Amino acid sequence: MRAIGRFFMWLLAGIGFLTMASVVAGIVFLVTQSPQQATVPERAVLWLDLNQPVVEKPVQTLFGKTDGLTMIDMVAALDRARTDDRIKGVVAVMGGAPISMAQAQELADAIRAFRASGKFTLAYAEDLGSVWNGTVDYLLAGAFEELWLQPSGGVGVAGLALETPFFRGAFEKIGVSPQFEQRHEYKGGIDPFVETGMTPAIRESYHRLLGSWTDQLRAAYLEDGRLAKSSSIEVLFNGGPYLAKEALALGLVDKLAYWDEVEAFLDDRLGPESDSVSPAQYNLAVAAEMSLPPDAPRIALVYGEGAIMPDQPGGNALFGARGFSPYDVADALADAREDDNIDAVVFRVDSPGGAYGPSDAVWREVARLREAGKPVIAVMGSVAASGGYFVSMQADRVLALPGTITGSIGVYSGKFATMGLWEKLGVRWERVRVGQNAAIWSGISEFSQSERERFRAGVDFVYEDFTQKVAAARGLSAGSLDAAARGRIWTGRDAMKVGLIDGFGGLLEAIAQAKEMAGFDRSVEAEIVILPHEPTPVERLEEIVEGGDPFAQVSALFSAPDLVGVLGFRGLNTFGLPPIPVDGVSAHMPAFRLAR
Repeated sequence: MRAIGRFFMWLLAGIGFLTMASVVAGIVFLVTQSPQQATVPERAVLWLDLNQPVVEKPVQTLFGKTDGLTMIDMVAALDRARTDDRIKGVVAVMGGAPISMAQAQELADAIRAFRASGKFTLAYAEDLGSVWNGTVDYLLAGAFEELWLQPSGGVGVAGLALETPFFRGAFEKIGVSPQFEQRHEYKGGIDPFVETGMTPAIRESYHRLLGSWTDQLRAAYLEDGRLAKSSSIEVLFNGGPYLAKEALALGLVDKLAYWDEVEAFLDDRLGPESDSVSPAQYNLAVAAEMSLPPDAPRIALVYGEGAIMPDQPGGNALFGARGFSPYDVADALADAREDDNIDAVVFRVDSPGGAYGPSDAVWREVARLREAGKPVIAVMGSVAASGGYFVSMQADRVLALPGTITGSIGVYSGKFATMGLWEKLGVRWERVRVGQNAAIWSGISEFSQSERERFRAGVDFVYEDFTQKVAAARGLSAGSLDAAARGRIWTGRDAMKVGLIDGFGGLLEAIAQAKEMAGFDRSVEAEIVILPHEPTPVERLEEIVEGGDPFAQVSALFSAPDLVGVLGFRGLNTFGLPPIPVDGVSAHMPAFRLAR
């Protein structure tokens, strides 16, 4: 016992030391950092480091912004640089960081618009998928005028595959009984727990998703001239992945070269005095040079990103924001509604859904924006499905990329009954109760008949509430609603056909439409106010010193959602296993991931 006590004493002391060291390091960082004025060289290229992940919004920690290119920074910089004589072209390095279909489409559209200015664009990769599936990555890479590949690399254009695990056999072996219900057959949220394989409805749904994405890839490859030497995209897929020389022969890349040859090309084209500037640096420099008139439009850009979970914290002072905090997002929408200086709202949703109650709270604030007469545009990112669609649908206009995953209008709920597991361990549970349904949510026993009746009534009520709100928001008849709902997932392209969205576009199009709805010309410069407000490093330090609990800030890093990220499975958590709805009914998309 003394050894155990000594272990925990040293463990707590170590955590305390790390906490204090983090605070001290933060103070030193803030003291030693001096603000630097961003400038744009007279001869420069816009530099995109796409080896970093593309993120929706910057995360401010005590130590500054985390790595990652924000989508708004990149598309805004590309748009402004089209007409800036100082920016001579765009150079990107890529190959490694995963990217979604919708992200690739939004960036590829911005690259094509930049190319229309007559300036050059060049992408370079050491590898584009010789050891991973680079089919989606190539949608973006192929949009550049010049695509150069290191001779030892490859191009992983090999098609698309979705995969999902099923745990019913494992649960049976350990004595756990999944007690779940979902509405309806296309929902798929509980399938990993109760099925041994894909149901016909889910297989149909996934085939429809892959078919839509394949059509979109075919159109993009053709637009960029990357299918000129292949008879069809199916033939191209079946022959991949490709070695560098094979990719060059097929016109998938334009040149095999090493990085020093890229540098020589840039020196020759721009001169040795040229420089590069990142999207964030470029936007800061342009903002400093620009003086907006007092009557310029002010657009609130509200982010709702990640799984929607009950009581999901917005983050902590040391390590920054985490997840879709429904109450922070609802507060941000309310702040935008109450601020008379905000002319319109763009609501960026990138969420697979989650808990129904918190999603409903966000839906309500979007509805109140419309009731107040303040324009609100919802623009979907990689995914806005189930609860992610729910929080979007009430906006004045709903936009998506053709490859966005959306729909999944359905719900599920349930519990795991563990009596069999306890019996295997030699543990016996007994119960006394008052009320025949008092133990309805016990994790020990299965539902009794009366408990299951009440449970099913709750699931049915939430599905009816969800679908009625969809019908009202989208003006759908009962037949059209049933054809779009029942848990079906859609790409943005197909969601347009069934009436779930109003049009296609990313952040720039949403901001332009918001300006128009607020009575401004879409081309006029606007001030973008990002909400929820992300505290600065100084504000985070003040939070720790004045009122925060440093021990809690460190221990929060080791909460379940963050351990998922630390272990490298955040993609699986988002697109793979749905959250277990221990707090009620869940509106979360079905369980799958894109094989990479």
